[in-house]
Amino acid sequence: MKPIFSFPLFCFLLASAQSYVLDEKFLEENADIVENLRYSEKRLKDRSTFIATVNDFSNKLLANFDKLVKKQKMDPLKMGELKESFLFGSLKLSDIHLNGMSTVYRSGQASIEYEKDSEQLTINIPIGLKNVEFGCDYKARVFLIGPSGKVTGGVTNIEVTTSIMIDFNAYRAIVRNFEIVKSGHISVNFHGNPLTDWVVNIMMNATTMMFKGIILTALDLVIGGSMSKAVEEIDDLLAFLR
Repeated sequence: MKPIFSFPLFCFLLASAQSYVLDEKFLEENADIVENLRYSEKRLKDRSTFIATVNDFSNKLLANFDKLVKKQKMDPLKMGELKESFLFGSLKLSDIHLNGMSTVYRSGQASIEYEKDSEQLTINIPIGLKNVEFGCDYKARVFLIGPSGKVTGGVTNIEVTTSIMIDFNAYRAIVRNFEIVKSGHISVNFHGNPLTDWVVNIMMNATTMMFKGIILTALDLVIGGSMSKAVEEIDDLLAFLR
């Protein structure tokens, strides 16, 4: 059976793929958006490529992302422990936890692009995280000093570009792009142990570097993992069209 692309069908596929977090009123609340897409679909007949801005639709999808992340027990997210050795000694972070991985929002223009010849559709949504907070216990060895205590901090201005491609010819979906374009600004605070300025500076640099890696890993796990889950669900639905 030759596949027939339809914007309303795409909306159904994408919404159904997120059905475990969307309530029953989703389609009713998005009736105006679906109608917009249905009107846009009519213009495909005379074009080989079609691009449409879908900010409202993307906002509605992302509004449900927090439910998905919390349902998967990824906010708060526990990351175990991490130990690194440096020229000055070593630093161990334990009981690491992140809060705010569900605070996503659309950080730019979202779009749908359809290639008529290849029958491939791509949805692009730039994503940002409003505020990610973290905390952990630390134990360090700085030359002959062995401070320990707690670390708290946060990351702001994180941005990620994401896109999912649906091939209506091969009946499959893939994650086409997942890229962290801005890792954000990290602030770190130490508690429970008075530290001299030079020790604070050394530990601040080391902790910031370690948490940058932790944040990037968390983004890949939470956002990248959620995209992969959505693709699996869309693939299951596309199988019925074969």
